Amino acid sequence: MTSSSSSSLFSLPKPKNKTKKIRARIKYLQEIQASHDALEEDYKRELEALDAKYTKKYAPLFATRAKVVKGDEEAPAEIVEALKAELAEVEKEEGFAGGAGVAAANAAGASDPVPKGIPQFWLGAMRAHDGVASRITEKDEAVLEHLLDLRCEELGGGDGEGGEGEDGEGGAGAAATDKKEKEGGEDSDSEEQPREYGFRLAFVFEMPNPFFDSPADGVVTKTYHMAAEDDEGMLERAVGTRIAWKAGKDPTVKILKKKPKPGRKPGGASSGKPMTKIEKTESFFNFFCPPAVPEEGDDDLDEEEVEALQEALEEDYELGETLRDELIPHAVSFYTGEMAEMEGEEEEEEDYDDEEEEEGDGDEDDEDEDDEDDDEDDDDEDDSEEEEEDRRAPSRGKQARGGGGDGGRKQRSGGKSGGGAKGGTPQDTGEKPAECKQQ
Repeated sequence: MTSSSSSSLFSLPKPKNKTKKIRARIKYLQEIQASHDALEEDYKRELEALDAKYTKKYAPLFATRAKVVKGDEEAPAEIVEALKAELAEVEKEEGFAGGAGVAAANAAGASDPVPKGIPQFWLGAMRAHDGVASRITEKDEAVLEHLLDLRCEELGGGDGEGGEGEDGEGGAGAAATDKKEKEGGEDSDSEEQPREYGFRLAFVFEMPNPFFDSPADGVVTKTYHMAAEDDEGMLERAVGTRIAWKAGKDPTVKILKKKPKPGRKPGGASSGKPMTKIEKTESFFNFFCPPAVPEEGDDDLDEEEVEALQEALEEDYELGETLRDELIPHAVSFYTGEMAEMEGEEEEEEDYDDEEEEEGDGDEDDEDEDDEDDDEDDDDEDDSEEEEEDRRAPSRGKQARGGGGDGGRKQRSGGKSGGGAKGGTPQDTGEKPAECKQQ
């Protein structure tokens, strides 16, 4: 910055007697800019502190949500009683006798055990988010049915949105996810490292489950490492946990089997074994195998490969941000469908505004059409009058000159001179034609 500023100062226009004054003004502007930059740094620090403050306030709420989903905590008695009263009131309005349906449901519940927690909560919330649901396949759904919690942990000392509160579980969870990242290929040096920027998503699965054996505690992570604060928003790398899938349970691949060609054994029996081919396929769990960011100076990729890699990195980071900023904070609203209703109302309001604008444009178009119709009617009237005058012209010409119609028309068009060559038009002479005078 210093070199560029200096060069601009020394490339000022002449004469020299004005250069010093302009330099002084620029120097003053630089001091104003420095004051602004100092305030901007204060703003960033305060914003970071405010974000950390509310992250800590969110943490116990998310921890309680996780306990309810897992079945480790039940709804308070006042909520249960209020819900019973609400259901009884609805049944009464619909014609049931004094909460008979509620009593019947309670009696049925005594024999049918109620599932623990809220089954498939996170799968339901993810399917309700269009940006996430589009990445989930049928095979993925079977695995995500065992997802118990999804949380976000900020790097650099923050507890993150998915912290487990003040009971110490958050620290244990953070340590576990750090271990998973080391297993996934991160640097495991114990030396003190500079502050990190970014965030980590932790998917907590029920263990054991029918789909994978490792990680043993069921915590699968995806971490986005961002550049230093000065380059905020620049992704350095993304790291995901390696999942050890059980045989035939990996949703990220498809197995193709091809029958061997018939051999020469009697009866045409095949002499070879079936051929098996494994191919990668679309899956939400590809999210944990992110594309690698190329090193600086790596020129092995051509232009098309670079564009494809850039697009893949952007899509991967966009999904991470969506999970962090939309799904995790508002999971309950997505699960209950309230978020879809709110989004639908917003879309209706936008459509209504668009319709009003179109109606306004339509009124203007109608006015323009009316004006055009009026102009056309005026033109038709003028044409009719001209035709009528032309039809009457020969007889008037004969009466005036006793000659042919051409002579009469020449006299009218020539004005006082009576000749077409020397005479002007009615506009030139300021005198109206005879037929106009008669009208």
